[in-house]
Amino acid sequence: MFKQISILILVAFVYPLTNAYANEGRELHNSKCLSCHQTEAYTRANHKVKSSLDLGRQVSMCSQNLNTEWFPDDEKEVVNFLNDNFYHFTNK
Repeated sequence: MFKQISILILVAFVYPLTNAYANEGRELHNSKCLSCHQTEAYTRANHKVKSSLDLGRQVSMCSQNLNTEWFPDDEKEVVNFLNDNFYHFTNK
């Protein structure tokens, strides 16, 4: 019984945090990335990103070009947002 309650408490605290991180990636993306292009860039047939590694590199390059002053964790949140919503690479 104690183990089940502990698991429920853990889930109750962790789930909102994961949702907050997902929203952070979305907000960072919407505030910077959409200043250069729309989401069609992610779904067009000839997009350059072919793997999760490519996605990380592309986000980092764009971040530098836009001088976003994002920390590596911020870039990772944007990568996770893009992967979860557009690319769906299985190896993160």
